[in-house]
Amino acid sequence: REDLPVLLIGLDDHQLIDRMFEIDTASRGPAIESALRNGDLAPAIRLGQYGVHYVPSSPEISDLKQELRDPFYLLEVLRRTAWPGLVVIDTKSDLEILTRNAIAAADLSIVVVEDQLSIHEAVRVFQLLDRYRKPRDSARVLLSLVDQRIKYDDAQRGDMLTLLRSEVDSRGLPRFESFLARSPKVQSLGTNPAGRPLAILHNAKGSSVFRQMHELACE
Repeated sequence: REDLPVLLIGLDDHQLIDRMFEIDTASRGPAIESALRNGDLAPAIRLGQYGVHYVPSSPEISDLKQELRDPFYLLEVLRRTAWPGLVVIDTKSDLEILTRNAIAAADLSIVVVEDQLSIHEAVRVFQLLDRYRKPRDSARVLLSLVDQRIKYDDAQRGDMLTLLRSEVDSRGLPRFESFLARSPKVQSLGTNPAGRPLAILHNAKGSSVFRQMHELACE
């Protein structure tokens, strides 16, 4: 979809988005922390690799946790910014105020689950949706980093994928039918001699995870 503008926002304090999409390392301007404080992301938006736009990250983003009280503040900022396409928000795997803002603002929250412990954390996300009076289908569980080599001596749930699907379904949580397998190929894209994360789209064609990412996007 070359005609669909994509904007990436990171609400954590690492620089993954910058490292992956930054083109001009010398460019200066507001980052996510100051843009949120000013109530408008537009002055901070930059064009990055692959035609993707992004807001630069900030090591001070965590400071906002001490200041922000309204879980719907980000929603108002996004409305004010009036981005004409798709906005993707990356959060920490917590439920503190910045993550709650992202969930409150999102049309769809992707809740990543990779083991039984993270299913319990996923339940908390859906409880939060109930509190915000948002429909439960505004979030869906995505099974990720599933190691398909692991097998169990269980007639009904003989592998990790079947086990996790069963446990998510037993709690009545909406989930994607698609899943993402653990892959050495994808791990190599994050740690490599180039020193920057490489995209699955361009660097893992033909791999199982490339196919799975395509299936997830279609779903």
